[in-house]
Amino acid sequence: MATRQKASVVIVNKTGKNLLSVGMVHKYSNDYVDLKAWKGVLKKNKSTSKKTVRYKTGIWETGRDWWLVTWTDSKGRTYRSNPDNYRSSFDTVDSITNKIASDIDKQIEGKAEETEDGFSYAMVKAYELTNKYIKKKTAKGKTKGFKQHILRAEDTRRTNKIILGKRSIKFDSRSGDSTTRFKKI
Repeated sequence: MATRQKASVVIVNKTGKNLLSVGMVHKYSNDYVDLKAWKGVLKKNKSTSKKTVRYKTGIWETGRDWWLVTWTDSKGRTYRSNPDNYRSSFDTVDSITNKIASDIDKQIEGKAEETEDGFSYAMVKAYELTNKYIKKKTAKGKTKGFKQHILRAEDTRRTNKIILGKRSIKFDSRSGDSTTRFKKI
């Protein structure tokens, strides 16, 4: 019998740069989709607010947790998780992400200088486009471009972290850790 679970997740910025926007998609098989685009600058070495994600556990439960993370830095460069999990071609994903990255570049080029209100124009545009991107990624229910990181029952007891590093993304949960690559789009 399956048990419905909820866990808290934060994204931690260890990139060494301030980020204008951060977005995350969590899919649990075809049962749940949780997505969040955080508005506002995420300073280096800081975390986002918590996001609750849903999943199931149990002896007969065979579902999987899939994750996609995207962010835009203070210079308008956009990145996304890029797992090497031998899924089918990333051509469709790349065409969507390249279009959105191009939109971000055009809209915030030369406007990402820090202002008193903290990257105001660039931050708003980056947030809007990050939110648009993660919604597109969930529209078809596929997991191409998503990293598999399984949550277990014990992961409800503490905040799970997605750590954006300088060279990789680490998923840090009580039940175990996993890492994946990312790429500029």
